[in-house]
Amino acid sequence: MLQQILRDMYIDPEILAELSDEQKEILFCKMREEQIRKWKINDEEYEKKMKKTKKKKKKGGKTVEWLLGRDSKEWVWVMGDHDSDKQIEDILVKERQLKANQLAHQEAEAKRAKEEEGRKKRAEEERNLREEQARLAAEKAVLESARLEEERILREKEAAEKVLKERLAKEQAEEQERKKKVEEEEQKLQEMKAKWQKAAAEEKKRLADEEERRQKEVEQKRLLEVERQKELAKRKAEQEALKASMEAARKKKERLEEEKKKKEQIELELLHKAERLKKQREKDIKAKEERDKKLKEEEKHRAEELYVVLKKTDENKMKMAETDRANIEEFWKVQLRRSKNADNERRQRARWAREEVRRSRLSGNFENLTLDEIYNEGMKGDSQQQPPPIRPASGMPRPSQPVSKDDVICWYRENQEPKQAGIRVDFNGKKPCKWFHGIIPRQKAEEILEGKKPGSFLVRVSEKVWGYVLSYRDVEAIKHFLIDASGSTYQFFGADPSKQHSVHNRLGDLITYHKVIPVSERGREVLKDPVGQEGPIPDYKELFEDKA
Repeated sequence: MLQQILRDMYIDPEILAELSDEQKEILFCKMREEQIRKWKINDEEYEKKMKKTKKKKKKGGKTVEWLLGRDSKEWVWVMGDHDSDKQIEDILVKERQLKANQLAHQEAEAKRAKEEEGRKKRAEEERNLREEQARLAAEKAVLESARLEEERILREKEAAEKVLKERLAKEQAEEQERKKKVEEEEQKLQEMKAKWQKAAAEEKKRLADEEERRQKEVEQKRLLEVERQKELAKRKAEQEALKASMEAARKKKERLEEEKKKKEQIELELLHKAERLKKQREKDIKAKEERDKKLKEEEKHRAEELYVVLKKTDENKMKMAETDRANIEEFWKVQLRRSKNADNERRQRARWAREEVRRSRLSGNFENLTLDEIYNEGMKGDSQQQPPPIRPASGMPRPSQPVSKDDVICWYRENQEPKQAGIRVDFNGKKPCKWFHGIIPRQKAEEILEGKKPGSFLVRVSEKVWGYVLSYRDVEAIKHFLIDASGSTYQFFGADPSKQHSVHNRLGDLITYHKVIPVSERGREVLKDPVGQEGPIPDYKELFEDKA
């Protein structure tokens, strides 16, 4: 499926919505790498082609030479400047007269053709009317004959139905008598069975009471021994804690005395330093007051000068900004309108082209598929009703993605069920795995996983691609990972086949592998608890039941 996307350089929006954030990043990188690769190939082919087609200029080849005038420059003639040239008014009058004559002739021819067409149409309608009247008379005679035949058959059926009812009534009476006898025998059998079960239950209850009493005595002895061991350990721990506490208190007292002496010495030094700083601060305050006074005067004068300059600058900027804003807004509106029109046109063409190619691929008929038809039909938009999907022709390859839900069911029965995808085999036979679900939408899967603990997961059959979707309950949100099963193996969408254990031959092997190894390096999603069915009817029932 990834190779198909890279070949077409397009992914369906519905499939893109099913991808996780990490799978989207992988797809973007691979599509970008494919674009660069194709660009390099096309560039090399273009250079080779240009080298082959490039020809050297032959000697004596054709050239263009301009007619020169008396001044040795290109000779130029301006219409209307010469005396013999007609005036523009005369030319326009002549053109109008000629155009009027042509239009009058065309209208007359159209009127004659319309009258002739009307006459032929009336004659054709009269002939069709006569043929229709004759056909209706013949059909009326056939219908009358059929009605008489139906009445005869109905009378015969009524007589046969009457005989059948009489026979059924007789058979019902015999059946009721037989059921009555069977019920009486069943009642006797139930009474005998109840007596036997009662005796067996009394014996079983006695044995259970004796076993329970013995187990309680053993459990009481074990609990007494555990309590005694806990009490001894608790006393020993209390003694060790008391000894450690006394030693810690002694060391703390010695440390506090040393810190007290150091603090007294530091306080004395700080007192002398504070006296020095006080004198220096008084001196600095006086100098600062004088300096601040001078700076305020200079600041006031400079502020007046800058105000005038900034005022002029702001006025000029405002004028330029208004002009630029108007130009940019007009340019942006024009570009936006053109972009939207081009996007809508390209989207319509692409949508119709994809539908036509897919239908041709499914039907196996590519003869009538042309680019002109795709372009013209694609421009009609979505107003026309789309044709119904066509089933794949015999011998044709499977399409890139399912067309309907029936296609997914058919694919699973023919391709996946023989591989036992989502099926567990044991001594009791084949049975669907607990984590396996049928064709359920994304919203339904999130409702099932809502409220479950982190690590819960389920695997559902995808209706968008040939594969499955792993829905995983994370701590913060619910994640979805697309599993590609379009080939003969199973792997997460965008996984590198060259890496070890990224490709698995069975779906169950992939799930078992990621119960130990995370699905992605970034999210570290490890599959822990499978989530099974919730209702009485499993959602995978339609995958296994036979078609009607």
